[in-house]
Amino acid sequence: MTRDAPACRRQRVISAGTVVTDGGKGFPMKWIIETVGIVLCVQGVGGALSAIRDWNRSWFLVRYLLPDGAQIPVAVVIALLGAVILLANSRKSENA
Repeated sequence: MTRDAPACRRQRVISAGTVVTDGGKGFPMKWIIETVGIVLCVQGVGGALSAIRDWNRSWFLVRYLLPDGAQIPVAVVIALLGAVILLANSRKSENA
């Protein structure tokens, strides 16, 4: 009886032929953290620009959830938080 690949070396195709060996641990946490960081950056920068330029509310949550006076400062904090998460995640992967 032979196996194609041991359980610790399972591979899966993500997109465009990219193969990820996950070591049997499931979805990589680095990707989840990176996605959260990108979403926060986009929401923060987009929300701040939308509030400054008085554009359509579009899909920026800051514009829907907060009163007018708090939108820009909170959007900047959200963008900075996303940037910090991305920076910390990239430094963590460099040290690994």
